[in-house]
Amino acid sequence: TLTRIHSYGARNYVSMLVTNLGLLRLWAILPIHLLAWLVAALGFVARGQWARARLVLYGLWDVLGRGPQLLRKRQAVQRTRCRSDRALMTSIAWNPPLSYYPRRMCQYIWNGLHG
Repeated sequence: TLTRIHSYGARNYVSMLVTNLGLLRLWAILPIHLLAWLVAALGFVARGQWARARLVLYGLWDVLGRGPQLLRKRQAVQRTRCRSDRALMTSIAWNPPLSYYPRRMCQYIWNGLHG
């Protein structure tokens, strides 16, 4: 459903970043991802897909509403971390060409699907 795709997608993605990344990397990456979700919502508005835009914004708003719970979860995860962000990024990082990102955003806005 649209709720699962857009609202939960935005909420879970941002929550994953907040919970798992170290503080320095979080402050560097989080604004970029929030901006990307806002651009996606604006893209949906431009296409007249108000419900999709609203669901993305609701997902981001839901992260704020879960702030205290999310921060407690972050503290627990960060206390038990065994690897640094640098070590994690070498195993999960993928550096596509810059053209990948606008193409991916357009596909998301046109098709409404992640991945």
